[in-house]
Amino acid sequence: MYALRAAVSSIARNKLMAFISLGVIVVSIFVLGIFLTITVNFQSVVSALKEKVEIRVFLLDEIDTTVIADIKGAIMALQGVENVFYTSKDDALEKFQEEYRDKADLLDLVEGNPLPASFSVKLLPEYRTEKKASTIAGRIEKMKGVEEAEYGREWVARLDEVVRILVIVDVSIGVIIALSCLFLVFNTIRLTVFARSEEIEIMSLVGATGSFIRRPFLVVGLLYGFLGGVLASAMLYAIYQVVIVKVPAIKFLEPVHLGGLVLFATLLGYFGSVFSVRRFVTT
Repeated sequence: MYALRAAVSSIARNKLMAFISLGVIVVSIFVLGIFLTITVNFQSVVSALKEKVEIRVFLLDEIDTTVIADIKGAIMALQGVENVFYTSKDDALEKFQEEYRDKADLLDLVEGNPLPASFSVKLLPEYRTEKKASTIAGRIEKMKGVEEAEYGREWVARLDEVVRILVIVDVSIGVIIALSCLFLVFNTIRLTVFARSEEIEIMSLVGATGSFIRRPFLVVGLLYGFLGGVLASAMLYAIYQVVIVKVPAIKFLEPVHLGGLVLFATLLGYFGSVFSVRRFVTT
């Protein structure tokens, strides 16, 4: 209880430094939260694009119904396959006529139905890459009754490359922002502790132990960090409520992300105090 009372008393006596320290933490965590929100929405866009990665399996004409069932079963048994959807020749023709009504007369130039029966193979999320899709497509093409297995090789390879570059950029910026937060918060708290260096020296001279001197500063750091994290999270939510009116598709942070921000801010405040006090209290 002494440490808490001393911490509150310290904040009350040093309102300006308390305001500056708290403000720096709020701004730092707010910037980190903005970046995290952008990252969450970036991942959402990537997931939506990855959803489009699938393998189209075209079957030979006049294939037997039992063979079609065997092929579907064999495809479903492949590792990485989430689901398989069958499209008959008649369904393919009907779909073509609906989607390309202005060009449907082109089929009149061809005798019969030239469109093949096919399967749409949906892959598990971790298999929606060029390398893994290529492996699965290669296995499917070897099956009896399959004419071709196509997955848009160039498009998927380009998507993989774009995602890889964006992830590297995203992680790099995240590390820079996190380190900047550490630097700003640690140095601000250090200034707060430095402003009370004479008080610390006097307490040492009258026989106070190092742990006794440190405890109030550590509690102050925890309070700064926790309050800073909560205030930054509240600011993020307020801005989100304004932005969502114009951009309804944007996603906000999950509760676990907000909890992580508050925890990160609290740890920043605590360890900032630990390292700052260590300079003046060595015992």
